Amino acid sequence: MRNEKMRKWEMIIYGIENCGYCTELKEGLKKINIPFIYINISNNEELGDKIEEIYKCPVYPIISLKYPQQITWLSGTSLLRSPSIRTFDTIKELITNIKNIYDN
Repeated sequence: MRNEKMRKWEMIIYGIENCGYCTELKEGLKKINIPFIYINISNNEELGDKIEEIYKCPVYPIISLKYPQQITWLSGTSLLRSPSIRTFDTIKELITNIKNIYDN
C-alpha cells in the first residue's frame, strides 16, 4: 500500500533561497521520509509572481499536494478558507499536518 501511495503522492514545495522556513520544512520532511519536489522560485520571478497571484500569498514556503486530494498550505492568504486551502502558523504544525495525511 505504501509503495502505491508513493507513486501517487505528489507534493510540491515552492520556496526561495535563504528561507529558513523552507529549509526547516525540507529537513523535517526528509527526516520522516515524506517525498516531495522542491522548486526554488528565486531564479524564476515569473513563476513566483504567478504563484503569489493565484494564492494571494507572498510568503514562502507554499505547499501543493495532489494526492489523496488537492490541498494547498499557505502561511497567510487573503483567499477565503476552503477544504483545499489550509493555513499554518508554524513549520512544526505544517509537518504534523502533512504526516497525518501521508500516514492515512
